[in-house]
Amino acid sequence: MKHAPMRTGKAGEYRVASELMLRGIDVFMTINDMGTDIIAQNGCRIQVKCARNCLSLNGQSSRQIFTFKHEGGKKGGRQSDFHKHNDIVVLWAISQQRFFIIPARLIRWVQSISLTLDSKFKQRCKLLKYEDKWHYILNWRKS
Repeated sequence: MKHAPMRTGKAGEYRVASELMLRGIDVFMTINDMGTDIIAQNGCRIQVKCARNCLSLNGQSSRQIFTFKHEGGKKGGRQSDFHKHNDIVVLWAISQQRFFIIPARLIRWVQSISLTLDSKFKQRCKLLKYEDKWHYILNWRKS
């Protein structure tokens, strides 16, 4: 069954919202997608990105590779203001049910994010240290 990207994205937003509510944080879902998907009760602005597992180059699924498309990065040769509209980006690797909670300022220059969730590549993927860092949202304070 083919999955529509918009449906997958919306499911990701609700999935992250439910994780936050289970942790005692009320959330507000935005209606117009202007870059922020969820606003936590403490004011933290959250962008949710989700991806399904992609097959490795040799066609086998033993390597868990997830690619998240991101609207940030350079636009017209200058840095986008993505991080000005979001405080946190939550990446959800759907088939693995794994979450990566990353400060938006750390990924403002990239246009896509690839995660290889494979023990052989663990040392190379610097984003793995952000797995399940929900406290970034729970303890968020506007600076």
